[in-house]
This record gives sequence, C-alpha cells and structure tokens, in this order.
Amino acid sequence: MTDTARLTARQTNRLITALRHGQALDLAAADLGLSLTTVWATARTDTRLTIALAGRDPDAPEEHGRTLRADFLRLLALGVPPSRAELILGSTSFSGWRGDDPAFARACDAVSDSAAPHGTRGRSDSRPRVWRDSWKHWASRKRPLWRPA
Repeated sequence: MTDTARLTARQTNRLITALRHGQALDLAAADLGLSLTTVWATARTDTRLTIALAGRDPDAPEEHGRTLRADFLRLLALGVPPSRAELILGSTSFSGWRGDDPAFARACDAVSDSAAPHGTRGRSDSRPRVWRDSWKHWASRKRPLWRPA
C-alpha cells in the first residue's frame, strides 16, 4: 500500500460539513480541491470522516456508542482479550451490551473465533538460536571453565 497524503483537520471538517448538508462526495471533494484518494487515505484512521462517508452525522450522540463497539471489535480481531480491550477503551459497558444486544454478542463471538490467538506475555527471546542454546554446550562440560589459583 502506498503512503498517500492525508487531509488536514480543517479539510476534514469542511468535507464532513458538506456531506452533512447533503452534497455528494465527489462533488464536495471537487469543490474543496480534494482528491478521492486522499479522502480514502484519511478515512482509514479518521472515525468521524468514516461515519460521514457512511451517510450518518458523526457528531450525533448515538455514534459514540457505535464507535466504541467498532473499536472493541477491532481490538478483538487483533487478538486482544475482551477484558484488556475494555481497559484500553476505558469502558466496561461491553459486557452489558453483549447481554442487551444478541447481534453484538454474535459479532463479538465471530470476531474472537477468527482472531489471531492471544500472544504470550513477558519478554520474548529474540536472540538467535545458536546463542540461546549455547548454554547447553557449557553445561555439559566436565571440567570448570576456570582454573582455581
């Protein structure tokens, strides 16, 4: 994937305003002098713009909960355990949402089932195998490595 330019915060806000007022995306981008490639590149990391591109108002109160749910599912897909995902997002409402919304519970289960497995904790030993296993050679020696004085 090539690294393309991103919209500035001001450009993003102007585009969201145009979309909120019913202007078509291609016309709004052209009026603001923006390329659609730049819009797509910005939408990868800008949640408000993504919501506006979906045809909804990103500043509506219900979008906050929808965004939290999407972020929770994203973390599950990356292999983060649900309890840690709640800590990362600073919310404990996900277990309540699972009980209240069967569709969200099924989505969580499906994403967790297809996600990468949870990683190991602690320090990973990234030294080459030769160095890691060299202690075996030294441990098998019968005489000490030093000579007593």
